[in-house]
Amino acid sequence: LTSSYQGKAVGLVGVSAGTLGAARVMDHVRPILNTLNMHVVKNGVHISRVGEALAADGGFADPKTAEFTRLMVEEISKLSTALLTIKK
Repeated sequence: LTSSYQGKAVGLVGVSAGTLGAARVMDHVRPILNTLNMHVVKNGVHISRVGEALAADGGFADPKTAEFTRLMVEEISKLSTALLTIKK
C-alpha cells in the first residue's frame, strides 16, 4: 500500500471551526507523510472558521484563501512535474 504513495507530491489543507485552521494537525501529519517518502510542499492552506470561510457559491469568502490555495496547487503541479523527470 505504501508503495503507491511513495514519491508523490502532496499539499496539506487544514480546516477547522476554530482560529488555527488545523495547524497542529498539519504539523503532526507532515512527518508521517515524509516517512512514507512523500514530498510535502512548503506552503499549506489553513482554513479557519470554516462556517464563515465558504461563500454561497461554494468558493472561498476570503480572496486570500483562494490565492493561497491556487499557489499551493501550482507548487504541487511544479513539484510533480519535476519528480517525473527524476523517475525517468
